[in-house]
Amino acid sequence: MNRIREIRELNSVKQVELANALQVSQGTLSNWERGAHDPDNVSLIKLADYFGVTTDYLLGRTVEPVPSGGKNDDINLDEIEFALYGEVRELGDEEKEELLGYARKLRRLLEFEKAQEKDDK
Repeated sequence: MNRIREIRELNSVKQVELANALQVSQGTLSNWERGAHDPDNVSLIKLADYFGVTTDYLLGRTVEPVPSGGKNDDINLDEIEFALYGEVRELGDEEKEELLGYARKLRRLLEFEKAQEKDDK
């Protein structure tokens, strides 16, 4: 269950904050993170829901935090995308749209710079 600590730290969530959200003690969460005990099924599902990942990912059965294929075929998150996902989960719709606008502008700027470099060669 090393992924619990990994995903918690990746999302900048404090242990006490996650323990409170899951309604378990900080000691219980610490035991899960160290592998001293495993969470029960209900707690495992709460963890998956909290971070927006699959239980298989938390259990180490898959390397992708969310499934690929089907309607979520575009979702294949690398480490940076996953970290950003954790950062935007708490944002409101308007803030998400604004952030998306910035990301699109940045992507266009990077594409422009790449084209300029290609033309200079």
